[in-house]
Order: sequence, then C-alpha cells, then structure tokens
Amino acid sequence: MPILILLVAWLSVAAQSPLALERLEGRWTGTGQVRGQAVRAELQVEKVLDGKFTRLSYRFGEDVPGPPKNFAVKFEGHAYYTACPTGQACAGQWFDTLGFVRIISATQTTDMLASEWKTAGSEAGKSEYRIAPDGGLVVTDWVRGADGNFREFGRVTYARVK
Repeated sequence: MPILILLVAWLSVAAQSPLALERLEGRWTGTGQVRGQAVRAELQVEKVLDGKFTRLSYRFGEDVPGPPKNFAVKFEGHAYYTACPTGQACAGQWFDTLGFVRIISATQTTDMLASEWKTAGSEAGKSEYRIAPDGGLVVTDWVRGADGNFREFGRVTYARVK
C-alpha cells in the first residue's frame, strides 16, 4: 500500500509539472552559430490568440542588440504551436523572412520541445529546444540531406532575460 501512495503522489506532481512550451515562455537572448556564422539571437515565447496558440518568435541579425556580428543578413521567423500534452504530437506552422512556410509536428516533455518540420517542397529538418539544468536553453537545428541523414546547421545557447 505505501508504494501505491508514493506512486499516486509522484504522478500527481508529474501531472502538475509545466511542460516545455510553458517553461519556455518569456524572452531569451543568446549566442551561437547558424550556417557556420557567429550570431547573437533573440527568442520570445508567448501565449497568443486568447491562449489558443504559443508563438515562438526568433530573430538574429543587425537589429539584434549587442556587439558587432559576423552575420550580414537579418533573419526572423515565427512558429505557432497548438497545445500539446506530454508525449503527444502537436501541430504548428513556421513562417520566416526567407518566405518559407513550414509544417511542424512536435512533442514535448517537461524539459524539451522536439519539432520536425518540412516545406511544401522537399526540405525537411528538425529543431530541439532543450532546457538546461541551470535554467538556460539550447536550441539545435538540423536539416535533412539528400542522403536522408540529418546535418546540424545551427546551435544557439540562450539565457532568460529578467
């Protein structure tokens, strides 16, 4: 009987633990590399449209505050995610300044949002938003090559803006 009580208590706490999308809410700034170039990036995650969606706004380039950057291009993208329970797929869409619209399928745990994306054409990839034990965030992006293998093209480490 004590084991059953402990199991019920653990499940109750686990069910109340915020999932990654909720834990990502707020403003983040970071540095890293995208396509071999050093970048300073900003990420904003917030509930929008009466709480029906979570919007992830990402940007880097000349209008991002900070020291001079090696990257000569400004880039901005927005993703809109529907709510997704732990371990279940949720849908989303990505729009960016390069004109891409990507369909997103994602799952989340308490410390990670894992997204797979594709365009109407043939490009496909995946992104991982992993919350670090120290409260930081590491975002890693991969693109699928013609051989079917994934190749990392971006990694940015963020800190939450207070």
